[in-house]
Amino acid sequence: MLGGKQDNWEREMESMKSDDVDDTIVNESDEEEFDEAKFLEHVRLNRWVSMDVAGMRLFRFNWVVSLMASVVLWGFAIACLIEPDDTLSEFKKWQVWITQNFTWLYIGTQDVWSIFLLWLCFSKYGTIKLGKKNDKPEYNDFTWFAMLFSCGIAVGLYYYGVSEPMYYYRNSAYAS
Repeated sequence: MLGGKQDNWEREMESMKSDDVDDTIVNESDEEEFDEAKFLEHVRLNRWVSMDVAGMRLFRFNWVVSLMASVVLWGFAIACLIEPDDTLSEFKKWQVWITQNFTWLYIGTQDVWSIFLLWLCFSKYGTIKLGKKNDKPEYNDFTWFAMLFSCGIAVGLYYYGVSEPMYYYRNSAYAS
C-alpha cells in the first residue's frame, strides 16, 4: 500500500531488533542499545512513502526530496528543449563564472578530503571491522585495492572508449 504508515515503521524497527545486532558490534566500549524513540525523533514519518506488496517492501522514498529534485531536473530539461541556443549560452556563462570564482574551493576541498581520509585511515577508526566480530576478510588488502583500481580504469575505458573516437571523428581534417 502507498503511504508512510506508522505500522510499516514499527515492523521495520522490529525487524532491525534481532539477536544478530549484538554480533555486529565491533568494540565492546561502543555497545549501546538501539533506542527506537531517539531514532524516530530524527525521522519525519509523514515525508516518507513506501510501497509494500504482500508484506514485502518494494521501495521507500522521501517524497519532498524526490519532488524538489524532479522539479529542478525537469526545469532544466524543459529550458533546454524550448530554447537550446539560449540555454547553452547561459550554461556556458554559468560555467565560466563558477570556474573563475570557485576553483579555489574545489582544490581546497580535495585537499581537505585527502587529509581527512589519511587521518581516518591512521586513527582508531581505521581498524573498524565491517562485519561480525569473528569474520575474516574475504579479500586481502592488495586484492581489494586491485579491484577498486580496476573499477576506476574500467570507468575510464568505457567513457573514453566511445568519446575519444567520436572526438577525433568530429574534428578530423577530412570531416566536412
